[in-house]
Amino acid sequence: MAIRLARMTLDLAAVLTPPGDEAGGAKGQIDAALRWTNGTGSNQADGMLYDARTLAGGASEDLDLATLTDANGAALNPAEVAAIAVLADAGNSSTVTVAEAASAGLSNWLDGGSLKIGPGGVLVHAWPADGGPAVSPSNKAIAVTNDDGSAAASYTLLVLTRSA
Repeated sequence: MAIRLARMTLDLAAVLTPPGDEAGGAKGQIDAALRWTNGTGSNQADGMLYDARTLAGGASEDLDLATLTDANGAALNPAEVAAIAVLADAGNSSTVTVAEAASAGLSNWLDGGSLKIGPGGVLVHAWPADGGPAVSPSNKAIAVTNDDGSAAASYTLLVLTRSA
C-alpha cells in the first residue's frame, strides 16, 4: 500500500479587543497547510498507523512504533517519523498524558518531557522535511497514560512514517 495523500491544515485566528470603547486591539493568526505524498523524502511519507484506543482508569501503554502494523496488517518498518497526532476523546473525564516511553523512548520530539491532553484536545507534531525523529531499536516507543484513576479514557492516534 502507498500513501496517496496526507494533509494537515491549521487555521488559528484570534482578535483581542481593548476594554470599553478604546481604539486599537490586537490580532494574531497562524495558518499552516502541510501535505505529504508517497515516498521517503521531504513532504513525503510511506507508512501510516491509525488507531482508536481505550485505556482503563489509571492505565498506561507503550506504543512501539517499530513493531506496530498498519490497518492492512503490514509492518510499518519506519526509519523516521513524519507526523504524530493524538486526539483525546471529548467524552473523557480527565487528561491523557503523552510522553517518550521510559524504555527505548522516541526521543527528539518531546525532549524527555510529557504533555497532557484534555478532553477534546489534540497534540500534533509534524516534520514535513526529511529528518524527523529516527526510529531504531533503542529509539522507538511513545507512552500514553490515562490520568483518571477510575474512568476509562479513549484517544485516537495517527502516525505518518518514512521507511528510509
